[in-house]
Amino acid sequence: MIPSQHLFVSPTAYAAAADLVHYLRGDLSPRQLAHFIHVYSRVIHNPCLSSSVHTLAGKMMFNLIETVVTKDTPDGAAKVLTALMETCVDRLESLAAVLDEVQQRSERHKNEEVETGNFFMVEKARPVASNVYAAEDPDNVLSGECP
Repeated sequence: MIPSQHLFVSPTAYAAAADLVHYLRGDLSPRQLAHFIHVYSRVIHNPCLSSSVHTLAGKMMFNLIETVVTKDTPDGAAKVLTALMETCVDRLESLAAVLDEVQQRSERHKNEEVETGNFFMVEKARPVASNVYAAEDPDNVLSGECP
């Protein structure tokens, strides 16, 4: 069995890879650029990672747009940019759903209601890779103070 610490890439590794891609983007092929955009679009949808890693992934992808347009064919660039746009729209939709849940949880927290048998309790109990917004204090999530 693989230890749990080997299942996840650390935020520092994501940052190092993003820096490497940023500096080498002029030397990368259109296929490699599309692959990095695909990988980092999956990072954006990973709820176990902090918002700073999501921001890093978004910045990395958006910094590759000009290079993709320059190096790829018009059809290839359109395909990659469409996938990038769909990733952003999907992320915004998921954030809207999470925001509703966190606001409801915040209200229950303010009213000192006990959380029982719900998604947040399950996420808090996970020893590794819980959803960041579910494991933190709801007021910190809403104010952006989560790690």
